Amino acid sequence: MGLKRVVDSFLTKPTNLSKNITYRWDIKPSSEKIIFVIGAPRSGTTLIQSVLGAHTKITGFSEETGFFMLSDFCKMSFDGVTNSEYKRIISSSSDLVEVFTKIAKLQVLKDETANYFLEKTPQHVLQLKRLLKWFPNAKFINIYRDVRDSSISAMKFSGIEQGRKIENFLRYWNKCVEARIAFESEKIIDVYYEDFVTNPVIELKKIMEFIGIEFEPHQLDTISYSKNKRAGSLGFENLNKSINSSSVGRWKNKLTKNQIELIEKRSGALLKKIGYL
Repeated sequence: MGLKRVVDSFLTKPTNLSKNITYRWDIKPSSEKIIFVIGAPRSGTTLIQSVLGAHTKITGFSEETGFFMLSDFCKMSFDGVTNSEYKRIISSSSDLVEVFTKIAKLQVLKDETANYFLEKTPQHVLQLKRLLKWFPNAKFINIYRDVRDSSISAMKFSGIEQGRKIENFLRYWNKCVEARIAFESEKIIDVYYEDFVTNPVIELKKIMEFIGIEFEPHQLDTISYSKNKRAGSLGFENLNKSINSSSVGRWKNKLTKNQIELIEKRSGALLKKIGYL
């Protein structure tokens, strides 16, 4: 959310302003074992979220919360959390992390088998420094994808404002990748989209080992991961299909020579740094 929209939001309900300031002021770290899926937009984060969410011990929301971005958390709503429950959580909490932790615990409590909460907001990669500090027991799964392919996906998907112009998307992709490579931590695993869709069993087992939960074969069954509520909606049609590598390397036939040159000029150094060039 842009700064102007944030300001406008508070002007319509100024009583929220004090909470949004004080709840971000003196934050105490959470002991909760949250799983964060992060990365640049259109990198496959929804696929990874869906496959992980199919595990019997993992629960979470289908939607992206954007909880730790610049937005009015008092006006947020979550699938499965009633307005009254959320108000009670806010009133009984002293900071933003405590609010989020209580939301996570509530969702785990409502699930009969889960004991891990999964949160997927790609742009939370931009808050990685804070999240590593605020959630010392969390696991972060960062998804990389060749920007030449993800830019095609972004330009076709109206849900990404930056995707309307390839220059804007490259700028945002660069920002996300730079935010990731700025930190080295044993709490972060990098997953390459291309590797995952080519060898999903091998790659998912690596992720589950990193999280510390046993791999469940049904996670890769279409009928399991397509339960994500976004499956079938515009831009997420592939969640209703078996995992395959058909979208890898599409840029070779879809992008013009000028577009490829522009991408390599703007993002080539980062593509090389993370192993794509």
